[in-house]
Amino acid sequence: VTELNGNEPIPEDTIKYSPRFSVFPNPANNYVSFETDSLDIKNATLSIFNLNGARMAIYTVQDEEWINMDISFLVPGLYIIEYKNNSMIIRRRLLIIR
Repeated sequence: VTELNGNEPIPEDTIKYSPRFSVFPNPANNYVSFETDSLDIKNATLSIFNLNGARMAIYTVQDEEWINMDISFLVPGLYIIEYKNNSMIIRRRLLIIR
């Protein structure tokens, strides 16, 4: 691999892959969808935490790149949704309104 100007090669180990992680809609009502292009999704987990740090829900990702989650049992408020696989943890805020 060479630089755009054609001069020096770019070491391949400097090219980092950052998976996309989307939660929508946000704010959510009764359902929220999760989507990723992560290459390492088998047996990953999605957890929803309240702001006190208590885990309110956990979903195991098998081979899906897209999941629709029922969150109708959660009271309206602000939560943290966490995606965790063998190599990373990604967290996002999730607002539930009704």
